[in-house]
Amino acid sequence: MEGADLKGLAAFRWVWTSDHCPMNSVLSGLFDEIGEEPVKAVVVDQESAILRLVADGVGLGVMPALKVADVADAYGIFPVMNLKKTLTLHLLSLARRAEEPTIAAMVTLIRKVWS
Repeated sequence: MEGADLKGLAAFRWVWTSDHCPMNSVLSGLFDEIGEEPVKAVVVDQESAILRLVADGVGLGVMPALKVADVADAYGIFPVMNLKKTLTLHLLSLARRAEEPTIAAMVTLIRKVWS
């Protein structure tokens, strides 16, 4: 894997995420951009399952960069590549609660932090 680019990584087996996982859209978009179809060894829903399967050698996995250092030693895994991709998050609430002070304050704070 040393020196592999994204096209090279597509040839490896992957511990893929289910369609409803946010990381799925990041990975799918990444491979769509380079015109490659990755080898999906298994599709799982939970981060702990992904980590265990990667640690067991089933395939490569993906996770947020902030978590890599926390789990690398515990699972005996290491980062292969740092993908510079973003993930869009959506804050959802019932429309009828939009004017509640707590919800309105949270929305205001999130807009300040993320804009």
